[in-house]
Amino acid sequence: ITTPGTHLTSGVMPLLERFGFPKRLDGKSVLDIGCNAGFYSLSSWVRGARRVAGLDQQPHYIAQALMVRDMLGLPATAVEFRVADGHDLSPDSEHFDFVINTGVVYHLQNPMDFLCKVRSITNETMLLESEMLIDPAYAEYAWFIEGQYGGDLSNWWIYGPNCLERMARTAGFRAVTFTGFLRKPKSGTRVPEGMLRQGRGVLVCHT
Repeated sequence: ITTPGTHLTSGVMPLLERFGFPKRLDGKSVLDIGCNAGFYSLSSWVRGARRVAGLDQQPHYIAQALMVRDMLGLPATAVEFRVADGHDLSPDSEHFDFVINTGVVYHLQNPMDFLCKVRSITNETMLLESEMLIDPAYAEYAWFIEGQYGGDLSNWWIYGPNCLERMARTAGFRAVTFTGFLRKPKSGTRVPEGMLRQGRGVLVCHT
């Protein structure tokens, strides 16, 4: 299925594999937080996951994900999409073997509460992707955004890789590895607000 847009997905999964996304998820349960239209959720099903749940707080994204799932003829009992927020998770929620956490933590006013709740339902591994500071001098720091960044008022934080590693460990993940930057801008690139554009990095977090 190909739909119009600027964010092509054809090369996304091979790229993510280089940074820790499993090539196979046979028999695993998978939670996709901030699932958007369900691309990673459905990719997990194709890679052998026995159960997938995708969460997003935007109803129109969930409607898109449900439409694609139904077009593919996948059973609702195996691939579920629902409107929900990661802050709603608790130790009493369903637990998952592999958690996909992409493009979420920099949108949160209280990221530690969120990370602790995600850890409480993660059996094995979380893949954490986020906007990150690219200057090694600021790897230990977090940049609080007052106003908007990249035209988006929902952006609150940009973390240095080492800072986000420590946050994940403090949330309870035993082993956390920064696997690198998926994307870095050209030096000097700025967002419309005048701030320097940062990169997208990945952490693999094990319980």
